Amino acid sequence: MSRIVFKPVEVQNLTKAVKIEAPEPVLPDIDEEEEEIYTGPSIEEVEAEIERMRRDARIEADEIVRTAEDKAKEIINDAENSAFLKIKNATEKVKVSEEEAKRNAEIIIEEANNRSKTIISEAEFKKDSIIRSSEEEGYKEGVKRGLEDGKAEIVRLVSRLGSIISEAINRRTDIIASAEKQIMELVLLIGRKIIKD
Repeated sequence: MSRIVFKPVEVQNLTKAVKIEAPEPVLPDIDEEEEEIYTGPSIEEVEAEIERMRRDARIEADEIVRTAEDKAKEIINDAENSAFLKIKNATEKVKVSEEEAKRNAEIIIEEANNRSKTIISEAEFKKDSIIRSSEEEGYKEGVKRGLEDGKAEIVRLVSRLGSIISEAINRRTDIIASAEKQIMELVLLIGRKIIKD
């Protein structure tokens, strides 16, 4: 299935108009031109494409969160390793008391935990922002396409209506001309009858 909705960076200008099929008007004895059938995407296809973009945005956002969580774990691991090395070096060099070394390690781990929470919350915010942005882009693209297609269809229908009205005016003129000739013949016939009687 071809794509229906595109991200703004993927959109290119079309060189031809897309037409939407409209119901045929029922008119007596008017030669009808063969109408082009709308072959563009259906509403369901547009909605399916928008849903696909939402899924992609959620997947992308989830990947960002996963990456942030992995980075946070890595930061925590690095912080723990750093804390361990600092404790070891401090013990060897300065014979710091065990309580003070534990306190330093806890502070480093707490800072790492705080930093990882910040990274995760930023990733969650980015995820929500990406989802909102994708939904807005999909909606705007759908509205824009609908307006363009509707305008093209209105222009086509107005043109078709103009040709139908023109044809009706031409037929009206022919009917009046034909009736005028018949009325003249009838008047002459009545006149002859009156003159004979």
